[in-house]
Amino acid sequence: MSDSELCDALRGDAADSVLLQAFCSGDQTAFAAIHQRYAPELRGYVKRRLGHVVEDIVQEVFLVLAQRAHRVDPLRGFLYKIARDKIADWQRKEVLQARFTQTEQSEPAYEADDAEETLREVAKDLDKWLPRLTERERVALQAIYFDELSPQEASAKLGIAQVTLRKQVSRAIVRLRAILAIS
Repeated sequence: MSDSELCDALRGDAADSVLLQAFCSGDQTAFAAIHQRYAPELRGYVKRRLGHVVEDIVQEVFLVLAQRAHRVDPLRGFLYKIARDKIADWQRKEVLQARFTQTEQSEPAYEADDAEETLREVAKDLDKWLPRLTERERVALQAIYFDELSPQEASAKLGIAQVTLRKQVSRAIVRLRAILAIS
């Protein structure tokens, strides 16, 4: 497709169909023309709804167009539908990340110094206190503080994620502190 044909296509009512057909036939300038025509509109649309990550979303929309161009009709509706879907995906991802962050922050993280102090107190009557922990807590605590493994080594040895290991150790320390407070 020549440049003059592209210019004519950009002015005509069937411009989207002509450009899509040309792109599906392998004409990269047709894709560039589609991008030039719709990218600014899509940026505004995404910015009004999300306010950030505009370029990422717009790029994802055009990536989907490149992958599915042969099944697109009408072009404008397709682009906006994909943009809505990508915005919704991004919003869901942000909600999940916020929930995960809240969960992580609400979990009491174990402090090495505090934990060692608690363990020194417990070490006197270790056989008496450790059976009060769950098996998982006991094994995690032993790997970190008695076997002196790094969190990475301990998680690999136990076959669990480091996050899980940290939570188990943290819970064990909290439980030991509660047991010591009662005693």
